[in-house]
Amino acid sequence: MISQDRKLAAVWFKGCITPEEKEARETLIRNSTAFSTLLLQVLQDKYDTIERKGFKEDDYADSGWTFLQAFRNGKLAEIDEIASLFSFLKER
Repeated sequence: MISQDRKLAAVWFKGCITPEEKEARETLIRNSTAFSTLLLQVLQDKYDTIERKGFKEDDYADSGWTFLQAFRNGKLAEIDEIASLFSFLKER
């Protein structure tokens, strides 16, 4: 494997069987910083939009507001999870 301070998440290696395949995948991921940076910016923008939209006071009058809140929280959690796959880019 390429010696880097930050390890890649195991999910990046799905489908890789041999050490050579894993090394090629790691090289591909680590050399795709322009794409990774762009994707992280898109994810941050989506996250900020969801956070900013929030709820209006009238939304709480609907008895289903808790489901809307859970859905919103799930979207934010999914964005966080995807962004965490790029934690190897931090602290460089």
